[in-house]
Amino acid sequence: MTLDETPNLNRHQKRRLLAVDTAAGEADVSRNTIYRAINAGHLELVHIGRSSRITAESFDRWIAGLPRQFAA
Repeated sequence: MTLDETPNLNRHQKRRLLAVDTAAGEADVSRNTIYRAINAGHLELVHIGRSSRITAESFDRWIAGLPRQFAA
């Protein structure tokens, strides 16, 4: 069974790399916020030719960690 045939997987589990615009849209934040997270080391950026992509694993970890980062 391939990933495309697996109905219970969400989009992140199917997709291993996310474009910056896609990550920003899914997190409902600006591209600048994504780039700040990349520069802070929270998101892993992969360069493929002239394209830059964020690993889905680092994106999921970043999203999961947001409530803890902003909790006082």
